[in-house]
Amino acid sequence: MLLEQGGLSHLDTWDPKPDLAPDNRSPYRPISTPVAGMQFTELLTRTSRVARHLAVVRGMTHRVGDHPQGTAY
Repeated sequence: MLLEQGGLSHLDTWDPKPDLAPDNRSPYRPISTPVAGMQFTELLTRTSRVARHLAVVRGMTHRVGDHPQGTAY
């Protein structure tokens, strides 16, 4: 499991959102992976090659009002 709390932005790595307006998408070039419809940014070229072995969770929600407790949940 890789949790990027305080790490690189999801826009700059796993979720480039190339179809959004320039102010809302990653400044890095999106690259394809072997998984249809899944793109990462050019910062993850080596990781993109093994995307079929990954489960990328791009969104999550919880009902805990405290951010650190919600992250632990």
